Amino acid sequence: MSTRLTPADVNICACEEDHVAAITTIYAYHVLHGLASFESEPPSEDDMRRRRLIGRQLMSALLAECEARGVRQIVAVIGDSANCASIRLHKSLGFREVGVLCSVGFKFDRWVDSVLMQRALGAGNNTPP
Repeated sequence: MSTRLTPADVNICACEEDHVAAITTIYAYHVLHGLASFESEPPSEDDMRRRRLIGRQLMSALLAECEARGVRQIVAVIGDSANCASIRLHKSLGFREVGVLCSVGFKFDRWVDSVLMQRALGAGNNTPP
């Protein structure tokens, strides 16, 4: 039996208190072993397809929820300028690059940039709050 997730396996919900331990464990692994979510071993093509679909699904739900709550601007901080997949995902969802913080982190014996991206939601800055 396969243990790989597909988009149909994912249930997007608001974070509840009893989710925090699992989220912390997942995040800690990536903090200890990567640059937020930057892998040291390349994933397979199947993994990339699965991740892309789930990542897009999660991000789309987040953007819709933020817009429904009246958020006007959303900012993404991508923890490595070499993370082309994340930058592409954000661009495809309407984000634009607004800056790069050069060499703000040092991990795995190298300096790491952070890419800043931004997207207007709803009326954005076209009307007063």
